[in-house]
Amino acid sequence: MTIARLSVAGLLAALVAGAGCGAVYTIGGASAGTAGGGCPEGRIDCDGVCIDPSADPLHCGACGRACGGGEVCVQGACEDPCDGACDEVLEVCEAGTCTCREGFVRCGGECVDPRTDGEHCGGCNVSCDGDRVCNDGSCVAGGCPTPLEECEGGCVDLQDDPLHCGGCERRCKAYEVCVEGTCRDTWPAPCSTCPCAACDDRVCCERPGEGVSCVDGSTCPGA
Repeated sequence: MTIARLSVAGLLAALVAGAGCGAVYTIGGASAGTAGGGCPEGRIDCDGVCIDPSADPLHCGACGRACGGGEVCVQGACEDPCDGACDEVLEVCEAGTCTCREGFVRCGGECVDPRTDGEHCGGCNVSCDGDRVCNDGSCVAGGCPTPLEECEGGCVDLQDDPLHCGGCERRCKAYEVCVEGTCRDTWPAPCSTCPCAACDDRVCCERPGEGVSCVDGSTCPGA
């Protein structure tokens, strides 16, 4: 029996001849639309993560170019959809409309926190009179329990309260969170759960009713 043997060059020649000109072969397992196993078309590699620079608020137009609070990334440029009309502390811009920040409600045209507001405790126009204070949405007597502090008629945690961050009336902007008494920037995360590689050197945080976010630093609010 005679066994035909072909050199490597002969095998390559046979493949090219059989496929015809213009045929494309994937080498090293890279899928179609990628460059040598890199990112798909329209995405770029930022620290090992494929992101869409036309829409990613942390890498808007280029790696590491983060949009400011309240801005969105549109076609690679940061924009404020509400054009600066929202209150920088109490409101956020959603779909072009100014709405109260998470956990706040609108009472008489103003956004308030019903959990700690002495004039709107638990709901609009529910005032805590006398020596009572608003604690977790209820008017209580006897002052605030430790470790809470009284600020503007309400019991607050100075470590994570966005209107009294580190001290009474030290307010975080609407797109910041209070972590360990310090206001820190936060962005919506392009992930459904944590951990989220897109947060880069920021911490990924999940909070009930608030989804997933990337927060400056290494600690999540309330941790």
